[in-house]
Amino acid sequence: MSAQSSIDLEVLSRRLAGIADEVATALVRTSFSMIVRDAHDYSCAICDAQGRMLMQASHGNPSHVGALYTTLKNILKDYHPVDTLKPGDVLVTNDPWIGNGHLPDVFVITPAFCEGRVVAFVVSIVHHMDFGGRLSTPEAREIYEEGLRLPPQKLLKEGKENAELFEMIRWNVRVADKVIGDIRAQVTATHLGAKRIEGVLEERGWNDLDSLGEELLDRTEAAMRNAIRAVPDGHYEYEMLVDQHRGEDIIIRLGIDVMGDEMHLDYTGTTAQIDRAINVVFNYTNAHTIYAVKCALARNLPSNEGCIRPIKVTAPLGTIVNAEFPISVNQRAQIGHLLPELVFQALSPVIADQVIAGSGSTPLWSHVISGAFADKRPFLVYFGMQGGLGARGHTDGVTCLSFPANVANTPIEVLEQEAPLICEEKALATDSGGPGRFRGGLGQDFTIRVRDGAAAPHGRVTATLRGGRYEHDIPGIVGGQAPRNGELLVNDEVINKSGQYLLEAGEAVTFRTPGGGGAGPPVERDRDLVVRDVREGYVSEDRAAVDYGGPADADATE
Repeated sequence: MSAQSSIDLEVLSRRLAGIADEVATALVRTSFSMIVRDAHDYSCAICDAQGRMLMQASHGNPSHVGALYTTLKNILKDYHPVDTLKPGDVLVTNDPWIGNGHLPDVFVITPAFCEGRVVAFVVSIVHHMDFGGRLSTPEAREIYEEGLRLPPQKLLKEGKENAELFEMIRWNVRVADKVIGDIRAQVTATHLGAKRIEGVLEERGWNDLDSLGEELLDRTEAAMRNAIRAVPDGHYEYEMLVDQHRGEDIIIRLGIDVMGDEMHLDYTGTTAQIDRAINVVFNYTNAHTIYAVKCALARNLPSNEGCIRPIKVTAPLGTIVNAEFPISVNQRAQIGHLLPELVFQALSPVIADQVIAGSGSTPLWSHVISGAFADKRPFLVYFGMQGGLGARGHTDGVTCLSFPANVANTPIEVLEQEAPLICEEKALATDSGGPGRFRGGLGQDFTIRVRDGAAAPHGRVTATLRGGRYEHDIPGIVGGQAPRNGELLVNDEVINKSGQYLLEAGEAVTFRTPGGGGAGPPVERDRDLVVRDVREGYVSEDRAAVDYGGPADADATE
């Protein structure tokens, strides 16, 4: 392209990015739930008329936008062809095998039109507070236990709500006002985005986004190919053991072949799917695998369909990372969030400075508690507290940050306002980060107690508690060491099993999230950093002496 057209491309791509961000802002400001407003578990994106993703909002969940590589194209191919859509139509689905792997993630899709033809789609994906079923428990065996499954259909028809569908949803969820409110917020936000795109086309005098989209995707593809080419050709492997389920460890095995400017990642040898709701549909596996490659090799590239063209991901059907219908999948993050770690560990021998060690926020430490206040008003809260990120080859790991889900730690004030719970402890955990030349990020200790006055139809509140890395060490890289493991306690009794529990007033749950793995041999850590860590309470004097080879007393070290 000419210099002028390159400038135009940059301006227009930023216009699309601005529209995507405006959609996200509108969604947050019109949402009803803490999961959107505070946890930020949502994503927004713009796709072309063929269903190819062109741009995502600045904040987005990698699995959400990664699912869009296939979701919209499949809907247009099998359910609602482009030429059947009319202005004012809005599509919806939450099918795990079409969308993002579990029922609470609802896709709302609004087409933009020019001269009566669909020219783009604006998509929002929201993890809803509740979508029926057994409330996110990992103990389900089939999808039918997990909630209401919506095939791709019209949420709005030519601008009018599908009243029967809204009522069906309302009748099947616990906090209907928040769920329906968030769905309507998705409609509002995507409608705004569609109008903005139509305005850009009118301003430019264009009939579609095809040329702009092709150029964006082609340039991203070329940049991704260059990034892959910088990795030495070869075969790389990594195998991970995951905490026991049904009495035996789960094995996730990844092989990576780098061939010039292309990469093939294959999960052959991974454990078969199991009758517990931690199975992963392929869309989710594909999303997190490609995301990890992009993070390692080309993190500054825009996330669009051009990224995936040089990358092929495969997994045998019927394995825990390519689950078959109708197996249960609600807690697919328990496995899916570990996949980037496999990619990083497999490639760490050749690109150690571009990857992070294992992280204590994987799998996601997120929890759902529901019941009723004393006056019978229902409550349902979704909240998370994250572990530490792994260190990189040139810097310490970040403390208490979600990865790869990109969701926020829930503020205590919000949690205590939304539910009859009280937080008794929330503190960084000393000695939780993996030792290394660069230390892993810290985990945290978090204790909540059910207040008097909490009630439920059965007299107790229902708590779905989810964490992990209880048994097997989290790996460091290039000589870095493992952090502390996770620990889950109910009434001071170590449980260490994600599941659904019934809690009475006065009972407490403690979450001890793991830290991140270290990078590089601990004896190479800068002594000033060791002193700082001891003074700040990140590392105890005793562990500093053992792990870093210095005197136990920080003042003496200085």
